[in-house]
Parts: sequence; structure tokens; C-alpha cells
Amino acid sequence: MTNVAEQLHDFIEHAVDPVMFPYQKGSKINIGSYSIIKGKHSYTIKSYKTNAVIEETFSKTAAVAIAKSLNKKVNATRKIKQLDELITKHYLDCVFFKNIIKKCKDDFRLDIIQVRYDISLSKMDDARRKIEYYIF
Repeated sequence: MTNVAEQLHDFIEHAVDPVMFPYQKGSKINIGSYSIIKGKHSYTIKSYKTNAVIEETFSKTAAVAIAKSLNKKVNATRKIKQLDELITKHYLDCVFFKNIIKKCKDDFRLDIIQVRYDISLSKMDDARRKIEYYIF
């Protein structure tokens, strides 16, 4: 029990910067000095200080990761963008494969497409988990 009390005491003593917690205000997500705005097909990261668009991403996860890394002064934008491009590619592949699965009548082709769909889905989830590493 004392170990838990010590951990709680350490957590209170070394409080996390509340600026780094994302919060939603209207249609924006604010993280530190950056805001994330959802567009029709992308998320835009904008700086409050310069009022300039910093980056655009396909996934909300990548947008939050980039905003957090910029606030922490960690230059991980390029790596996160690469992972976001993987998510984009495999997401579009999954949409394509699901459409073929709905319309396919050939059992052999259906099995192949389902396997390809599962591979794309797992690669998309893997890229998302890697991006989440930058968030947490």
C-alpha cells in the first residue's frame, strides 16, 4: 500500500502540464498553442501564435500527435506524416476491398479479397498504434 501512496505523491509533486491535454471547444481541438480543425477530408493543425497552417493530416490521431510533439518541441512531424500516409493508403484499400466483397460472386476471388482486406486493416491499425506512441 505504501508503494501506491508514494506513486500518488510523486504524481502530485510532478504534475503534468495541463496545457498538453487536448480539449474540444466547438469544432476545434486545442492542444497547447495549436488547434486542430476538422475539414471535409482532413484535419488541419493551426498555430495560435502565427495564425498559420502548420500541417494537414488524414487522421485525427496523427493531428493530435503532431500538435503534442510540436508543443513538446520534439520534431517528429515527418515520421508521424509517414505513418499517416500509411493509414490513408490502407484505409482507401479497405474501402475498395469492402466494395468488392459486397459485389463479388466468385468464392475464390472473395477469399483472396477478404485476406487482402484483413492485411490492410491490420497494417492500418499498426500505423495508428505507432502514432499513438507519440501521444501517450
